[in-house]
Amino acid sequence: MGYEKDDKNKKPWVLTIPLGWDQSSYWRLRWPTYQLMLQDAIESSIFQHYPADTKYYENADVVQIQRISSKEVSDFFIKLCERKKELNFRLVYDVDDILFMEDIPDFHCARQMKDSFDKEATIKLLNVCDEVVTSTPFLREYYIQKGVKADITVIPNRIPYFWGGSYYNEQALLSIYHKHKERPRILYAGGASHLHFNGEHGNDDFSHVIDRIISTRHQFKWVFLGALPWELFPYNQAGEVEFYGFETLDRYPKRMATLQCSMMIAPLMDTYFNHGRTDVKFQEASAHGLPIACQDIAPYKHCPIRFDSGEKMIEVIKETLKDEQSYIAASRKAREMIDKVWLERRENTALYQELYSYPYADKRRTNINKLNKI
Repeated sequence: MGYEKDDKNKKPWVLTIPLGWDQSSYWRLRWPTYQLMLQDAIESSIFQHYPADTKYYENADVVQIQRISSKEVSDFFIKLCERKKELNFRLVYDVDDILFMEDIPDFHCARQMKDSFDKEATIKLLNVCDEVVTSTPFLREYYIQKGVKADITVIPNRIPYFWGGSYYNEQALLSIYHKHKERPRILYAGGASHLHFNGEHGNDDFSHVIDRIISTRHQFKWVFLGALPWELFPYNQAGEVEFYGFETLDRYPKRMATLQCSMMIAPLMDTYFNHGRTDVKFQEASAHGLPIACQDIAPYKHCPIRFDSGEKMIEVIKETLKDEQSYIAASRKAREMIDKVWLERRENTALYQELYSYPYADKRRTNINKLNKI
């Protein structure tokens, strides 16, 4: 399966089926595929809905699927796998979070959608795949514990430079820093999945920091993009907290830049589900050169500024913003870190090229094997 190194004219043909338009489909499937197509490294067709006619799969080297939530669609691909030898393709399932309701927090606004995942059918499908690809080692171990027997490979999320890399401007950051030094603008950019979706009170990803946000609302200008905790609605109405609604993915980086913030935060509750997340928020902030205070749990253990409580969050924000020297050092460090991991970097696109070209543990998958210690 796949092409030989000396066969330069033969490229793997990848049939990609994201089955969704959320950000994960771009980080994991669409953008890596587009990038390899631009490099003339693969041929690909991307379907928003899975083709029910098996003729579509006849020429594929790899069929890559994501977020198969219904038993009906799972059964289709399980039956399709019975013809893999005849059709001569590898089936790869990509998953970058926890799918099963038993491990999803009650407050999660996507819980109702997740509830539609048929656990038994999903595990059965994963087990007939040639390979499962996850975004973190934690998720690899999670799915092994859930009974997945298929080979599992880790490929981290990487944002592309063309999407978020061109808004960095050190002089503009310094100008904003000094302009708002007396009341720094602190940004949270994230979706409603971090908050109670029906206005109920209780624990969510802001519960441990919300009191300190409220008590420091005159010391900092808290800016929310995408979602606003219910507790902050009165302060937003009073003009003490800013809120901007959901922005489309193509406009999101520019929107972040126009808000003129000096720093970001990424709070998370210490839950099993959140340990399965990735560091995309750190990457988004770092692309703009914005220092970001991240929750001190698995996804952000490598991040230089971390906190474990609301009190500690305020402390690290003050420390980062205390003077121009501290601020610009944190900004440069953030940008330096993201400059090493853009999706377009050869070592990152190579992970996907190897995934599409060679089967699991093939010696020619040098980058994947090194990353996964195979």
